[in-house]
Amino acid sequence: MAGTTHRADRRAGELATRTWMMGVVCLAIGLCAATPRAGIVADGVGRDDPWTVVEGDAFTKVSIGAASLLNIVGGQVQEVVVLPWSNVVNVSGGIVGAIKVVPGEGRTPQQSVVNITGGQVGSAWQSDGGFRLSGGHVESIAFHSSVLGEISGGGVDILNITGGATVIFRGDEFNFRLGDIPGTSGTLTGMLADDSPLHMNFVRDELSTIRLVPEPGTIGAVLFTLPMMILRRMRRSVNNTRALEAGPKQGAIARSLSE
Repeated sequence: MAGTTHRADRRAGELATRTWMMGVVCLAIGLCAATPRAGIVADGVGRDDPWTVVEGDAFTKVSIGAASLLNIVGGQVQEVVVLPWSNVVNVSGGIVGAIKVVPGEGRTPQQSVVNITGGQVGSAWQSDGGFRLSGGHVESIAFHSSVLGEISGGGVDILNITGGATVIFRGDEFNFRLGDIPGTSGTLTGMLADDSPLHMNFVRDELSTIRLVPEPGTIGAVLFTLPMMILRRMRRSVNNTRALEAGPKQGAIARSLSE
């Protein structure tokens, strides 16, 4: 029903009828346990009718099929498995053991997106789609292939990207120059755009990119002060020119007076 929020602890009968669907998804991707203790399957659950995990909920697995929206605002989920077919996962609270955006078979992949604005996540693994971290904390992130990630807040301890993935960090005071980090491994420190301190170990292959860009506020400050700096330099240049032109004339006046 559009405009409602599904809870996995209600509609017990409906959840029971969906158990076989979970088995189909598990067989297709080979990641689910044979007999999950508890879980939900969202397939075709759109933005107007999302599945929501709230405080007090506890699940071993949540599997996302296609064109679905999952909101985790509290509670605990051991594993979230997402197929790459236009899904959106929003984490704003709670504890999540792992989020996996896995390859799909039999259909053309369409990017799925993971947004983390709060909560605690053990690991995030993606082989496709987009990823945004602006709050909360993720212990480890692993991206492969065409994933595009953006980190502007929160915290992350370990980053490992391969196969052409790109991760953009927004902030300042980085220990590397702005732009693409040249090294393939090391430690990245700095302040993210939300003023969270960053101290992260990273590994990347030659095909992947870690890019450092200034936070929007920094860009705005530069754009605001740049015209003032240019105007100041122009005034200084004009004053220097006038001083040079006035120098000989003042000398001539001084000589005429002395004569």
